[in-house]
Amino acid sequence: MEHLPGLLLNTVPARVRLDPARTVKEVAEDNHARRAELLDHHHLGLTAVEEAAGTTGLFDTSVVFENYPLDEAVFTRLPDGVEVTGTEIHDGTHYPLSLVVLPRSGRVECRLYSRPGALDHYGTPADLAALCTAAFHALLADEGRPLARLQLLAAPARKAVLAAGRGPASPVREDTSHLAQVFEARAAAHPDRPALSDGTRTLTYGALEARANQLAHHLADRVHVGTPVAVALDRSAEVAVCYLALAKLGALCVPLHSGLPRAAAHPARTDRRRPPAGPAAGRGDPRGLPRRSSGAGRPGGPRRLRGVHLRLLR
Repeated sequence: MEHLPGLLLNTVPARVRLDPARTVKEVAEDNHARRAELLDHHHLGLTAVEEAAGTTGLFDTSVVFENYPLDEAVFTRLPDGVEVTGTEIHDGTHYPLSLVVLPRSGRVECRLYSRPGALDHYGTPADLAALCTAAFHALLADEGRPLARLQLLAAPARKAVLAAGRGPASPVREDTSHLAQVFEARAAAHPDRPALSDGTRTLTYGALEARANQLAHHLADRVHVGTPVAVALDRSAEVAVCYLALAKLGALCVPLHSGLPRAAAHPARTDRRRPPAGPAAGRGDPRGLPRRSSGAGRPGGPRRLRGVHLRLLR
C-alpha cells in the first residue's frame, strides 16, 4: 500500500512492570520490546480492548507520540506576498493528564495537558510541568540506577514534601515518650479536631482514640508487651486505628505488604510468640509501657519500643 489517507491514531493501554531492583535502562528496554510485540494488534480500538479485558477505565493518563512525517521546510517556501508570522496549537484532553511528544527539527518537544479541576490538589499546571521535568531529568541522569533509588522530585519539592509529612516540631518530654500517652492527651484536649481522612471519611482525635481503645481491649488477652503482630491492611483509616491500638499494648507492629505472596506472609501471620512468663512480664498497661520487664534490654523489649515511640513523636 503506497498511499493511505488519515491520521491513523489509536489509543491503547500500556502496561509497565516495575521492579525496584531493575535499572531504568532495563525497564525501558523491556517496555519497548513488549510494545513492539503488540504492534500487530494496534488495529484494535480501545473499546475492543476493554471488551476483551472485561473491564473499563484501564488508564487515566495518556501519552501521545506524534510520529508522523512533517516537512517544516514547506512552511518556509511560500508564494510571494504570503507570510506566516506564527503558529499555535490549541488542544484539549478528557483525561486528567496527557503528555504529547512531538519530534520537531531533530529535537523532541513535549506538551503537557491537564483537565481543568482534575489535578488541582497537585498544584497549578506550572507545578505539574515542573514535576514532570524533574522526573525526566532523573530518568535520564543515570540509566543504570535502580528504580528504588530514583529521586523523581526536584530538591525543593522533595524538601517541601518531607517537611509537610513531618509537621511542625514539637518538644517531647522524656517522661512522656509513649506514643499512646501523647495521643491520648491530644485527644482529650482536642477531641473534635480532624485527625485523619482517607478521602471518604474523616475521623476526629476523639473518635480515633475511642476506636483504638476498643481494638486494644479486644486484643489485650492475646497481645502482650513485645508481641509481634502482623498487620495486613490496605491504606485506610483502619491502619491508623490498628497501629495506635498496638502502641497502647506495647506490641511490635509487623506491616505486611498487600502484594506479598501468601507463602511468605503465612509465617508472619501465624507467629504469635509471647515474652517469657515472669513477675514483670505480664500484659502492658494500654496507656503506657512498663518501666521494667523481663524483655527489657533485648531486641524488641520495652526499651526498644520506647525509643521507637520517641522517634515517631519527634
